[in-house]
Amino acid sequence: MSKKITIPAVKFQDMVARSVKGASENKLLPITSMMCIEMKNNVLTLTTTDTANTLKVRADKIQGEDMYAVVPVSKFSALISRISSDSVTLEMTDKLIVHANGRYEIDLCVDEDGVVQFPEYSFTKEGEGQIINLTSVKNILDINKPCLAKTVDTPALCGYFLGKRVITSDADCICFNDMDVLGGEYLLSAEMMDMLSLFKQEKINWWYKDGAFLFESEDMVLYGVEYDGKEEYPADAVSQYLEVEFPSHCKLSKIAIQDVISRLAIFIEPYDKGGAYFTFTKDGIQVASKKNSSNELIPYQRSESFASFHCCANINMLKSLVDSCPEESVELYYGDEDCFKFTAGKVTQVMALMVDEETANG
Repeated sequence: MSKKITIPAVKFQDMVARSVKGASENKLLPITSMMCIEMKNNVLTLTTTDTANTLKVRADKIQGEDMYAVVPVSKFSALISRISSDSVTLEMTDKLIVHANGRYEIDLCVDEDGVVQFPEYSFTKEGEGQIINLTSVKNILDINKPCLAKTVDTPALCGYFLGKRVITSDADCICFNDMDVLGGEYLLSAEMMDMLSLFKQEKINWWYKDGAFLFESEDMVLYGVEYDGKEEYPADAVSQYLEVEFPSHCKLSKIAIQDVISRLAIFIEPYDKGGAYFTFTKDGIQVASKKNSSNELIPYQRSESFASFHCCANINMLKSLVDSCPEESVELYYGDEDCFKFTAGKVTQVMALMVDEETANG
């Protein structure tokens, strides 16, 4: 005998779109390419995992019978995203049959014991938990993500360090975001931070115990282990850049920087590796491509302790930092041979300068 559940299509599409973000689809770990669909007491739960994190997206007051199915996440999510009917009915037989614009059969994920049983995490909540705001999560992603390490040369740098401030760093840039969101020192993986942004409610309850987090709201639960390497994270070392004294600084329009870079990028050759020349003059920063086929001035809004300075910087990195700036203007500190420092509101960014033959020879 088949079992059926029916749910409004738009609501289900939103649930599936969020749930799929929890599946890493690692070919060596089959469970990460599956989605568990469970209906119990009129509560529908979609579960996915990357083995380090488990994501559950829920909806209550759903019409239908109790059901448990595990399906291939890629095919199922692709189908649901393309339907245009008002509602979706899921029918469970020896397959999962989707009734929407038409009738579609999805093979269940099975093993020798039948339908695959999704692994369950174990976490006992103590007390009412604490609160993290969704706006804080999105702020961190908007501002800190550009400086998150992309390679695992130093694994700890692939995570977000949350302490008195949020820190991300790779070999070429550092971002300090002056906000204490969890009231302690924790290291969160990039995947966990991305999944946190999938919550809908502003107030997210969270608990931490024995190296694991549980985040929860009315319609979503995220469980995951803390990212390895908190003890190795060089938070104190990189924070020393906050104390570095720069000879000069200026204030620049964010839009002016973005406009100049967008035009300059047309003239950057592959062998330039994103590099362009920055010459600080009394009127502003003269920005030129290495062949001088593009040369343009970014005027100062304000200049203090001016001193002439010439350097080479990566415009792709500069663009990512300026794009993430939360203010309309940026304070740029310069004169150090190794780096620039940018400040805007509660955000400080440090960007390494490029070693270049012209600038090295003065």
